[in-house]
Amino acid sequence: MYQIYNNLFFCKGYNRTLIYDSLNAKINFIPNHYFELLKSTDFFINRDDIDKDLFSFLWEKELIFESNEELRKCFPSFNEDVEIPYDIITVVIELSEINGSQLSKFNEDGVNGTIPQFNFIFSEFTNIKSVESFADFINENEADTFELTMVEGFEHAELLFKLLETVKKIISINNFSTIKIVDNSIHKNRFNNNVDEISLRISPNLLTYFESSKFHVYFNRKLFIGKDSEIKNAKETDKVFGYLKDMQSISIKDLISQNEFKEFWDVKKDDTFVCSDCEFRRLCVDNRIPINEKNKWKHNTECNYNPYISKWQHEEGYLSLSECGVRSELNEFYVDSEKINRINFQLWGE
Repeated sequence: MYQIYNNLFFCKGYNRTLIYDSLNAKINFIPNHYFELLKSTDFFINRDDIDKDLFSFLWEKELIFESNEELRKCFPSFNEDVEIPYDIITVVIELSEINGSQLSKFNEDGVNGTIPQFNFIFSEFTNIKSVESFADFINENEADTFELTMVEGFEHAELLFKLLETVKKIISINNFSTIKIVDNSIHKNRFNNNVDEISLRISPNLLTYFESSKFHVYFNRKLFIGKDSEIKNAKETDKVFGYLKDMQSISIKDLISQNEFKEFWDVKKDDTFVCSDCEFRRLCVDNRIPINEKNKWKHNTECNYNPYISKWQHEEGYLSLSECGVRSELNEFYVDSEKINRINFQLWGE
C-alpha cells in the first residue's frame, strides 16, 4: 500500500486539481478525475487499483510513500482551524517624510510587539530623512519580518542598504524598479522575492492556505498608511480612518472595532464568483475589491488567470471569461460548460 503525505493539500478547480506541497512550498496539478479517485481511497492507495500514469506521477514527484495500516496511524491530519493571535498581521507604510516622523508611534508600549510584519514602500516621496528614520525604527521595533518594496522614483537605495548592513532581522525585498541593489550585509537574513505576474498573485505558504479557509488573505488584518499618513485597510480601499500625523498614539483596538475597516476581511474565495472555481483559490493573494451581489461576491475586473481553461493571460491560447461563456448579468451568474468543454478540447485535446 501507498500513502499520500499528510503535508499535501488538494484544491479542486473547474478544470484541474492543485496539489500544494506545504513542506517544500511546491505546486503540482492532476486532472479532477484523478483527484476523485484518490479521494475515494481516502488517499491510501493500492498500486494495482489506480491508473499507472497517476501512480508514476505521484511517485516521481515524491508525493507518496510505502505504508500500511499501522504506519498510517502515526500520521495525524492537519487541523486547518488555525487561530491568528494578532489583531493586525501586516502594516503597509508608504515611507514619506511625514510617515518617517510618525514611526515611533508603532514603537510605543501596547503597540510594539503586537504586529509581526511591516511592509515599507520606497518611492519618489521617500527622502533621506525618512530613510534614516526607518533605519532607527527597524532597530527598535520587535516585529519578526520587514518587507521592503522599491518602485520607480526611489533615489536612496545605496544609503538604505548601508544603514541596514548590521540589521539581523528578516528582510524581504521586492524590487519593482530599475535600481541595482548593493547589499553588503554579511547576515543571511535577506530574501529577494520574484516579482513576476504569478509570484505576486500565488503564495505557496501554509499560513495563506489555512487563512484563506475563513478570510480574504489580502485584506484580512491589514493596515495601510498612505504617503500623506492617511489610514486605510489597504491601498485599494477608499474609506479613510483618520491620519496618523493627527493622532497622539495609534489604537489598533479602536481601528478594528469599526466594521467598515473590516468590510472585506471575511470575504472568502470559496464564496466569490469565478474564484470559487479556481484551483489556486486557497493560495491566492488578490488585491481586487470584491463586490457583493445577492449574497455572492464578484469582481468587476478579470483576474490574469482563467480557471476554466487553465491559462494565464500571458500564455498562448488564453481567452477572457466572456470569450469562454462566463459572465455576470442582472445579478445572475452564468457558466457555459458546453462552450468551455469545446475550448478545452481544442486547447488540451481532452
